[in-house]
Parts: sequence; structure tokens; C-alpha cells
Amino acid sequence: MAKRRKNGKGPPLCGDNLTDLLFKIVVDTICHTVAVIKKKKNLTNPDITDPQKRRRACYGIYDRERKEVYLSDSKCKHPTKISMVPSLIHEVLHAAMPHVFERRILRLEIILETRLTDKQKRYLRRFIPKHQVKTGPHPKL
Repeated sequence: MAKRRKNGKGPPLCGDNLTDLLFKIVVDTICHTVAVIKKKKNLTNPDITDPQKRRRACYGIYDRERKEVYLSDSKCKHPTKISMVPSLIHEVLHAAMPHVFERRILRLEIILETRLTDKQKRYLRRFIPKHQVKTGPHPKL
């Protein structure tokens, strides 16, 4: 599991109660629910049952069985490293709220992306690994 950085204080807060609550949920989910976060160069959809979606490029994937988050490290998807943070937030929200519809997760992601401070985004960016893996998520049968 990802470990929280110990520097004597908790995660940085912005002062807005709703934003701070959602930010704490994301950080706690990374630390306690998600087993590992991985980056892959070209991330494609592992769903082999639907041939139209099979080879479609993705920003991120959350594997519920293995509790792994995969993020795409493609330069066309994420031109800067800070742009991987919304994908991380989106996939971690799937882990935190497994029965919430996709459109509500997208809305929460947009809310957090616009309201988080730069310190909070840098704090979340620390959880993204620097190295890439060669194998992606396992196909779902």
C-alpha cells in the first residue's frame, strides 16, 4: 500500500470544508485501500469481451480484484506530470466509491481538479511512481 509521507503534519488543506473532506477521502483511499499505483507507457482497455472498446487508449484503469491503479504515461494523454493528478483522482474515487455512477465520479473529479490548491496537487503527485511498468492490467474475461 502507498505510504503517507511523515513530515510531522497531515496533508495540506485549503480551508474549504467540502474540498478538504474529498481530498482527505482521496488520500486515505490511496493509503489504505489501493495496493499499488503503476504507470504504463501505452495503456489500453483490457476488456476483451467488447471488441470495439478493446484497443481504446485510456487515461487510467482501476482493477478492483487486485486493488491496483494504472495510469497512462503517454505524452499525448498527459503533456505534463501535473496532468496525471486528475486521472489519479478519478481512479481513486472509483476505489473509494465503487457503486457510484461514472458521470458522478467525473463531476467529483472536475470539482476537485478546479478547487485543489497547488500544494495539494503536488502532495497527490508524490504518490505517482517515477518508473513505468511493462505489463498492464490483466484482461477481464
